[in-house]
Amino acid sequence: MKRAVLSFFVSLLLLDLAACATMGNPKIKDATPEMLKQMTKDQLIAEYGAPTMKQIVIKDGKETETYTWSYAEASFGHVESFAFSVSFDGENKVSTITTVTHPTQ
Repeated sequence: MKRAVLSFFVSLLLLDLAACATMGNPKIKDATPEMLKQMTKDQLIAEYGAPTMKQIVIKDGKETETYTWSYAEASFGHVESFAFSVSFDGENKVSTITTVTHPTQ
């Protein structure tokens, strides 16, 4: 009986550990638009790592680069995701910031 109970609890522990996952840099969830606006492209990459996505758009001869960073954490019954996108003008200055947070329970 003791062996069956121990096996049950070990199985629950393994199941809980298997249900936990993270992706991205956890610093992303603490980023604020005010803080991001002050940073250069190189500083953003140094702080948050390589962007999850890069996009370059050329409109009317003007190039705009947009980098997106994201972070997600999931555990049994709980998922949270955070992301921000920063657009740079042709001189690598921040022109637009978009932040998204999706906490769920």
